Amino acid sequence: MQLPNEDGAFYNVPFADYLAWPLWSQSTIKEARKSAAHAKAAREFKAEPTDAMILGTALHLAFLEPEDAREKIVTWAGKVRRGKEWDEFRSLYQDKIILTVNQTEQLAGMMQAMLASPFIKEISALISDVEITEIGQVCGLRCKGRADALVGKTGYDIKKVADADPWKFQKAIIDYGYDIQGAMYCELFELDRYILIAVEDDPPHDVVPYEFSGAMLRNGRLKLEACAAVILQAEKTGLWPGRSASPVLLDPPGYDLMG
Repeated sequence: MQLPNEDGAFYNVPFADYLAWPLWSQSTIKEARKSAAHAKAAREFKAEPTDAMILGTALHLAFLEPEDAREKIVTWAGKVRRGKEWDEFRSLYQDKIILTVNQTEQLAGMMQAMLASPFIKEISALISDVEITEIGQVCGLRCKGRADALVGKTGYDIKKVADADPWKFQKAIIDYGYDIQGAMYCELFELDRYILIAVEDDPPHDVVPYEFSGAMLRNGRLKLEACAAVILQAEKTGLWPGRSASPVLLDPPGYDLMG
């Protein structure tokens, strides 16, 4: 599917096509927190998915599109992912999501926990569309976004996490820029509420829904605007600088002072 000329919502867009569309996304825009060069690199160079990313993708597919999951997820039963047998297996299933035995067990545990969650049961009955793609203008940039699920004016996003503890997850929201994502998706999809569903990848596979407050979304919006300003300036000048072109003076941090 080629990049549409018009803005709006698009359904049943293959994920590979979505990734290939040369538009700004929440994951590339927020790299401008580091520098314009980092944002440009994130958009132009696609890193190989990590094991955590692969398991997260499998979780999304298993929960949101269970019929497709049966066909698209396979398990590698070997002890190591190298050698002739692994290369042949990977070549045979190159269009599938390949999980290890341990990852398959983690996925089964996460799915069992999600399906047992009262909150998940409540929203599952209301979800009609999943993996919705939207193209539109955000802060002067033509952007793309892919929402896991929408129910009216509420957006839901599923995150596989190591620890769903509120304090630790709040830190993860800041570190990974999920607040920027929330602010962007609220504008792009015209949402009033944004909820992240954290699912622990190890037992007991705790499932915790986190709703972003108005203050969280406003703060994310300010970060989004700052990132967009960096990108717009770089696009205008054709210059994509890194963090600093001159020496950065470093002092010892307070916790390391000897007196």
